Amino acid sequence: MVIKRAVLTGLSALLGLTLVNAPAAPAGEDRHPCARAVTRCDGEIQVPLNWSDPTSERITVPFTWIPHTRTGTPSAGTVAGLPGGPAPALAATPLLTTALGSLLETHDLLVVERRGFAAAGGWRCPELDLSTPDTITACAQREARRQPFFTTAQRVADIQAVRSRLGLRRLTLYGYSYGTLDAQAFAARYPRDTAAVLLDSPITTDTTGFTAGWAYPERLRDHLDKLSLVCEHSRSCRDLPGSARDRFAHLVLTLRARPDPRVPLAALNALAQRQDDPVPGRDGNAAIAAYLAGDPAPLHRLAAPLGPPPTEPQSQMIRSAPAYLSYLCADSALPYDRAAGTEEKTRQLADHRRRHPERPMGTREVFPAGDVLDWCTHWPTPNHTPPVPPGTRFPDVPTLAIAGDTDLDTGTRATAVARRFPRGQAVIVPFGQHTASLNNYPYSGCVAAMVRDFITDPRQRPSSSCGTENYRALGHFPRTSAELPATNPPGLAPAFATAADAVIRRAPQSGYRFVTEEPGLRGGAVRFDDQNRRVLLTDVRYVADIAVTGDIRLPDKDGTATATLTLSTGQRLHLSWKPFRAEDTTTVSGSVDDRPFTTRLPTT
Repeated sequence: MVIKRAVLTGLSALLGLTLVNAPAAPAGEDRHPCARAVTRCDGEIQVPLNWSDPTSERITVPFTWIPHTRTGTPSAGTVAGLPGGPAPALAATPLLTTALGSLLETHDLLVVERRGFAAAGGWRCPELDLSTPDTITACAQREARRQPFFTTAQRVADIQAVRSRLGLRRLTLYGYSYGTLDAQAFAARYPRDTAAVLLDSPITTDTTGFTAGWAYPERLRDHLDKLSLVCEHSRSCRDLPGSARDRFAHLVLTLRARPDPRVPLAALNALAQRQDDPVPGRDGNAAIAAYLAGDPAPLHRLAAPLGPPPTEPQSQMIRSAPAYLSYLCADSALPYDRAAGTEEKTRQLADHRRRHPERPMGTREVFPAGDVLDWCTHWPTPNHTPPVPPGTRFPDVPTLAIAGDTDLDTGTRATAVARRFPRGQAVIVPFGQHTASLNNYPYSGCVAAMVRDFITDPRQRPSSSCGTENYRALGHFPRTSAELPATNPPGLAPAFATAADAVIRRAPQSGYRFVTEEPGLRGGAVRFDDQNRRVLLTDVRYVADIAVTGDIRLPDKDGTATATLTLSTGQRLHLSWKPFRAEDTTTVSGSVDDRPFTTRLPTT
């Protein structure tokens, strides 16, 4: 049985290589009409459902072709935009054109719809509920004949067919997130048609050629690595006893023994997951330490907006685009026999989890509907052709992998992928997030410029100056003002700590901008007036013995925030400082009861 399976896998990989051999460019009269376009052209071609069987049913694959705008000059090359997901590709064209910007004066852009989505064979399953396995099976059966061929190996053959019909030469592959798998699969199968490879937030394949890292335990390990990373950058956080990972595991054991409805394990998982956000990143380690020390207030506040696990939003997404599961189940490394039925796959998955205990939290503790490994037991997984054939030697072309070091494990993955290409190099953006070149983070323009520079001249070394670290993780939440640093004049430390705690919730790239009102840590209320760039404090108690009321003005053009505050002790303060900086101490100036001061206060 083992030998048969190995032979089958080997034949499938070989077939994958055979079926995607680059077709010869068609003669001029057979080329697609878009090949002659001088402005944007939205077209489509017919391709085999199964590229290994040219006589199979034909499906429609739409594409968008955007010729370079500098007329009268030859194209400097064609960029193949490979969006993530797996999701519809053409819908992401505006993101790609924005990121590429002025580069499109000299370069063409090609975006090919991902088969199985939208007009390329998409279907809907309005009844699908990830918590109800039978609905997953029913959704797959609705497209039982076609959905097994909605895979990355088949998709890149579609891209190659469009390239051929347009009469294009080599492609510069620009993939982000799941689209980085498209880029690797295309480069592996069509090395002669690959000019360069650019990967933003890459995913990787294992030795079998399938993707790894989708199972919850692997993702949790990545999250806890980030919890450790942000702590290591902070002097105050480094002073905490033990490691971030051990404190998290201790907290899980504590919550199992004494469940706290205000801190469900799902919210704790979300806290670890969102270390790319300045609020959980700054507060997370200290809040966990405080809870273990008998002070639950910081973790209660932090957990409240994180909410329950996103089972229903995920179900909604897959209802409208079920091919999401087709790709994940076909492209991923699975711990069970792909050809087995649901009952046998479920048994093998349970056995796998017994042999590999999930720690510190189990999948079902956090996600009652399970993860992709559970869903794929109810979805046909007959595909034996991996996205990247095992033993692939990637082409000797310029390759750049970009990743943020707080984005899952993409930093490690970017380095690993770059090493697989003879001319590969990786840039890890400090405190960077997911797919920065296409998002609207404050530093996205810097990363997008790196992308454009690489495409313009892949021989030059990319800049690595796009860092976005803008806070230091806390190590301690004081309960009273006596636990804060002594200051002269007195009262300054609690006033500033209260103001800084409120302002971090409006840090660049913070997802907490949807929170417009929030209780104070230990009492009172914080209201965010985003239209006027103000934060209003009403009897806010960051420490239990001092309430703060007043008005904070968020940073102006030079990055300075100001605050006018009154303490419950009667003191009146005017503060000025520059927030959103990765510093262990902050320079604060202003006045206390009209007495001017300038001092430096440490991150607690």
